[in-house]
Amino acid sequence: MKVFSIFTSIVAAVTMLVFTDIQQHERINRTTAAGLSNWEGRNWYAIGDSITYANQYQRIVKLALGMKSVTTDAIPGQSIRTMADRVTKETLKHIDLITVFGGTNDYGRNTPLGMPGDPPEAATFYGYVKKTIEKLNAAKPNKAKLVFITPLKRGSFKNQPIYPDANQVGARLEDYVNAIEVVCVANKIPVIDLFHHSGLELGNLSKYTKDHLHPNAAGYRKLSKVVVNRLKEVKPSAAMESSSNVLQNR
Repeated sequence: MKVFSIFTSIVAAVTMLVFTDIQQHERINRTTAAGLSNWEGRNWYAIGDSITYANQYQRIVKLALGMKSVTTDAIPGQSIRTMADRVTKETLKHIDLITVFGGTNDYGRNTPLGMPGDPPEAATFYGYVKKTIEKLNAAKPNKAKLVFITPLKRGSFKNQPIYPDANQVGARLEDYVNAIEVVCVANKIPVIDLFHHSGLELGNLSKYTKDHLHPNAAGYRKLSKVVVNRLKEVKPSAAMESSSNVLQNR
């Protein structure tokens, strides 16, 4: 009986040591992940459409970068034009990072593309991106960093155009991606290029999406890794970025 008691005590002690070691390992991993970025303890405001509305990638990115909070401002089906309509100086008062993840609905619903020289008042995608930037710059604190995220590749969805085909106004999905990059580079705003670097491609949409448009759990995990790595390259300040503001590795 005494031998059994000693054995039980030893097992309990070893179990406790292993459990403590696992806890310390997880804590170190979280600390390391946060320490590799400048976003530890920061507040994030995520703007978008249905892909952001699901609140999947935000949870993953927030944990990986050690962020303090994330606020989701997303409406399924919305285009770039309305993505800054709900922000105010009050809602952005304590925000350090603002991301705008959109453009796929503009392609799918045939928003006129326009030209790089279009003014913010123009009823074109170029104009809408510029107007959204204007609204956010007017509402956000100086310390807040603005980052755009490009649309993902997509397949057959309802009665909408199918990448790589052009839509009804003759614009391809790449054209909307390029428009975001052109406007953001001109305004020194970093861009996370998920179109080229998310890992979601025509050949694997069945594996990583629910319906050839919206990511599934595996798809969100895959694109979140890219968002995490790219955000580690962005400083949470109004400091000037390098001459190449598009965060990609072409």
